[in-house]
Amino acid sequence: MNKTVESSITQLIGYAGAARSNYIKAIDAVSDGEEFDKLIAEGDNWYDLAHQAHFRLLKENPEGNLNSFLLMVHAEDQLTSAETFRIIAEKIRTIVIN
Repeated sequence: MNKTVESSITQLIGYAGAARSNYIKAIDAVSDGEEFDKLIAEGDNWYDLAHQAHFRLLKENPEGNLNSFLLMVHAEDQLTSAETFRIIAEKIRTIVIN
């Protein structure tokens, strides 16, 4: 794997992880509207950076060498999304019960 692709992958992981963390913190701060909005905005900034890194990966692959790899990543993303929605469901339950 060339260094440019490796760098884009690493950035995508880091940016997406930071977005996810901010969104989860926002759920915890749902009763504090100002903090909630701040965390969502920060998460959105990280999310945008993650999308840019993803787009770079697609552009850096004009021959299609990464297509199978990107499909595998998409599959893993589906698994991670399921985990994330479970976290969200648990947090919402906690908020509603309390």
